[in-house]
Amino acid sequence: MEAFSLPSGTESHLLNKLDNAESKFDVGNNSAAIGNMGAFINKVNAKTPSEISPDDSAELVAAANAIIIAINSGNV
Repeated sequence: MEAFSLPSGTESHLLNKLDNAESKFDVGNNSAAIGNMGAFINKVNAKTPSEISPDDSAELVAAANAIIIAINSGNV
């Protein structure tokens, strides 16, 4: 997240969503982890373009979608 120029509150909120997803994944609750990744994507989209540039948004959403695909396929 540090590679992106995000307001600290936005960065903190997004990191919290990622931490929640990781915690759910770590205990084997893949559907909750995917739900948290979806919430992350929704927040990114809501903050675009006001706080997140469209280019950064596209990169963040693509990475989140890749994680969702990996969890669904069991490749993590």
